[in-house]
Amino acid sequence: MIKKFFLLLLITKITFCYNITELLSYESELFPKIINLIKQEDKKIAIVYNNNSFELANKLKNLINNNSYVLTTKNQLNIKNFKAVIFTYKNVDKNLLKKLLNNHILILSIYPDEIKNSMISIFIGLKIKPYINIKLIKVAGIPINAILLNIGEIYEDEK
Repeated sequence: MIKKFFLLLLITKITFCYNITELLSYESELFPKIINLIKQEDKKIAIVYNNNSFELANKLKNLINNNSYVLTTKNQLNIKNFKAVIFTYKNVDKNLLKKLLNNHILILSIYPDEIKNSMISIFIGLKIKPYINIKLIKVAGIPINAILLNIGEIYEDEK
């Protein structure tokens, strides 16, 4: 219980300290490697944005610089065409999350504090490493590589 409290405290402190545009440079390096480590399908990756996050989504796409990454809004998102989605905004619609989980789509978020509603984010602590929500990965039935578990920080629900 104390360990969970300190982890939550650390995440809260980090959430208020990080600059999301700086974090994008780390995510542009790590997200493609993580996605390829987990999902080997030959489908594209959606970078999903809303009205307020288009600039972030576009910056991430330009940093990644890979034609497999497609900018889209949640309304234009046809999940059958994608192996993973990266959300560039907070408070993702629960129905959309449920649909992604049911279709075994890998869910990533650029915001570490949104890990509760995503499978992978980036944890900023003494080291920068993947932040993994095992519970959602299991719900979606996505096999996870042991390497990711060894290098990542595991998210545990506050409950």
